[in-house]
Amino acid sequence: VSGSYDEDVRVWNIATGKPAQILSGHEGFVYAVAFHPDNQQIVSGGYDGTVRLWDSQTGEQVRVFGE
Repeated sequence: VSGSYDEDVRVWNIATGKPAQILSGHEGFVYAVAFHPDNQQIVSGGYDGTVRLWDSQTGEQVRVFGE
């Protein structure tokens, strides 16, 4: 999983080297990302001052902190 200056979070397919999911919602570059230990959620922090929680299976944004 990676964050970038294009405001997206990408979950990568290791076998193909291509994104398996692109998670959009931040309004500034994404500078921190992590998987929850259960691998069911991803958390991301962005320059927009928000922390976002994502469902790693569906790619849906679950919650936004800091808005």
